[in-house]
Amino acid sequence: MSNRSWLSFALGLTLATGAWPFAAPARAEAPLVRNVILMIGDGMGLPIVGAAELASRQQRGRSLTLTRLYKEGAMGLAFTGSANSMITDSAAAATTLATGVKTKNGYIGMGPEDQDLLTVAEAAKQNGKRVGLVTTTRISHATPAAFSALQNDRDEENAIAEQQVDSGVDLLLGGGARHWLPKGSPGSKRKDHRNLAAEAQAKGYQLVRTRQELLASKSDKLLGLFHLDHLSFQVDKPDDSEPSLAEMTGKALDVLDRNAKGFFLMVEGGKIDHALHSNDGAAAIAELLAFDDAISRAWDYQKLHPDTLLIVTSDHDTGGFTIIGQQQPEKPRSIRYPEPDGIKVLHRAQRSLESMLPELEKASSIEEVQRIIKSHAGIDVDREWVERTAAKHAWMKGFPYHETAAIAAGEQHVLPFGFTTSSHVATPVLIGAVGPDSLLARLRMPQENAEIGRLIVEIMSQR
Repeated sequence: MSNRSWLSFALGLTLATGAWPFAAPARAEAPLVRNVILMIGDGMGLPIVGAAELASRQQRGRSLTLTRLYKEGAMGLAFTGSANSMITDSAAAATTLATGVKTKNGYIGMGPEDQDLLTVAEAAKQNGKRVGLVTTTRISHATPAAFSALQNDRDEENAIAEQQVDSGVDLLLGGGARHWLPKGSPGSKRKDHRNLAAEAQAKGYQLVRTRQELLASKSDKLLGLFHLDHLSFQVDKPDDSEPSLAEMTGKALDVLDRNAKGFFLMVEGGKIDHALHSNDGAAAIAELLAFDDAISRAWDYQKLHPDTLLIVTSDHDTGGFTIIGQQQPEKPRSIRYPEPDGIKVLHRAQRSLESMLPELEKASSIEEVQRIIKSHAGIDVDREWVERTAAKHAWMKGFPYHETAAIAAGEQHVLPFGFTTSSHVATPVLIGAVGPDSLLARLRMPQENAEIGRLIVEIMSQR
């Protein structure tokens, strides 16, 4: 069999079965590592990384920090299927990264037979290390929950928050105050009167609710709840009341570094996934650039602390994003390819599609629809497109969530990208890492995402 045929066979077998058809390399004992930083770009597939690289060059005049990390450190490939599907959800993928064990979609910190699993956070705490979890989603949402709770239903966020109070995690930063505040409090989603935020304070956590409170904190234990729900999209942030992901990462590193025995830190860019579910390319790229800023903070720390392993990966790909050539209606067989700087149109976006939908549902005229879309994407759509799309989607009666891309993309006649779905896809994701060379060798290969989790558990279990 030729090399090319073998590679095609291997990739096909992997996508079909979730198993990479190579023997696992012999394991040498891992070198002592004091700290591990795992950064997860939720939904961050290779295509959106490529689009963000182009956007970074145009907006910031430089490549992504992530691109340089791939070049200067290690770059590998991870297959993400779960125990019961070739397409994973965030709960199963995060649990796999947290434990090294494949599990069922929807499961948090538990194996496919409902068994409890040893997480990297637990292994770290057993060895006297500190643990921190940082996210732009609710702190009780799937990814951070997998490192700090045990549930076979990711939607049980009230119960997850209760377990997080008792988890021993030293630092929790994100959104989701609605699951920590008692019933009757504005925006609370709890069905009881437990005040988990107050319970956390009684256990020694400092509660911070704003960016200013976070940056001013000197505490060794932090609970940051900066929004009732998920944090705002970058393009929607109304003021500086919410900290950036880079600021949360920097504070987490400052707090966790105070422990001589080291730490484990998980940082999630969770809103990348949310934007891709909405098929909102502009918002997704803005979220990825913010995630990239957080990577810069983590890498700066790693450069000063070479006994730190920094891993950047994704739990799965979302949306089937791609930059596309556009068919020309007047020439059906002719394709118009985007200009080299064609992605610059995304720079004009001032709002996310998610924030725009309530206004579109209330719009009473074509002119109003045009104004709303202009405010989001910075592009003009003509009356004919509005009439055609409004009739097709009936957005004034509730716009279908899975078809939001049609708003800004003008059915792909305006913006040079498209999506294949509003859900997750089975394509592999990239692994990037910097740290001790012998560990990097274990990440420079195609592998199941469980191998990443097993590696981190192994490191955190060293005494």
